[in-house]
Amino acid sequence: MKSLRWKITFYTLAIVSIFVIGIAFFIFRWNIFNPLKHAKLSIGGVERKFYFHVPRNLKPMPRLIFVLHGSAMTASQMQLVTGHWFDSLADKNSDAIVVYPQGFKKYWNDCRKSFSAETSKRDLDDVEFFERMIEFFSKEYAVNLARLYVAGFSNGGHMTFRLSQERPDLFRGFAVISANLPIDENNDCANAKKPVSILLINGTADPVNPYLGGKVIVHDGIDRGHVISTQHTMRYYRNLTHCRQFTEEDFPDLEPSDHSSAKAFSYQCPGSSHKIKLIEIQNGGHNIPNPTFFLWPRNIVGNVNEDLNVPAIIFKFFEELK
Repeated sequence: MKSLRWKITFYTLAIVSIFVIGIAFFIFRWNIFNPLKHAKLSIGGVERKFYFHVPRNLKPMPRLIFVLHGSAMTASQMQLVTGHWFDSLADKNSDAIVVYPQGFKKYWNDCRKSFSAETSKRDLDDVEFFERMIEFFSKEYAVNLARLYVAGFSNGGHMTFRLSQERPDLFRGFAVISANLPIDENNDCANAKKPVSILLINGTADPVNPYLGGKVIVHDGIDRGHVISTQHTMRYYRNLTHCRQFTEEDFPDLEPSDHSSAKAFSYQCPGSSHKIKLIEIQNGGHNIPNPTFFLWPRNIVGNVNEDLNVPAIIFKFFEELK
């Protein structure tokens, strides 16, 4: 009888374990058959790592999309919280490689002068890190150097701002989630002041990055200083391209219970191929809305919009840039 009971318990646990693992694979879209590849580079004597997804049957001259994590995050966590959507969308046409670089000790050396993370204190050359990664992918995968893109969240968004200001010539498009430009007194970037195509996605109730501008608040003991408002951030990029008129579009409110909605402002830039776009998430917090990942600590990051698929929106924005 004890033997039978033990067997029943064993098989029950095995079935439950398989079910839980299956649900986890479905929810988090883990790809055990085509896992992330990885490589490393030495930048100024510091070893830097990056991870990347290469679709099967990759087409010649693929696009290259960098996806940058936020503060205290890892590259693999960024793949997770974006719901693996960038990988899935790249797989659809097999025409893009998705890169998840790792910030030094989980942080990026962005434009904020007061940023007190070690990467900033040591003034590590993160711009060179991207230049060298591009060289790597040009050599190993013959990527299309005219179709390079970068998207970043929070601290990764600020690093995206840096690349847009210091190396606008390298990238065809930029996308920033949950970040505003630093105020002038807090900005130490060498700004090229050249027009770029950029998509900005911010929540109006973000508890970390203030939508209306002000001090960035993260309870980790690291100072980040003050930023300008979302509207002033948009004005900076619009002025570079002389974009004035805009069209306004409401996203369908698919989940009213999330107490959040979203609106897109697309700016026309006469005589320019650049595109400037803002997605304003009403009552949105400091996160990356998508239909796959939902385990955000809402007591820290605020409300999560359940209508949008932000990675898909970014991917489409990049695709449409000519």
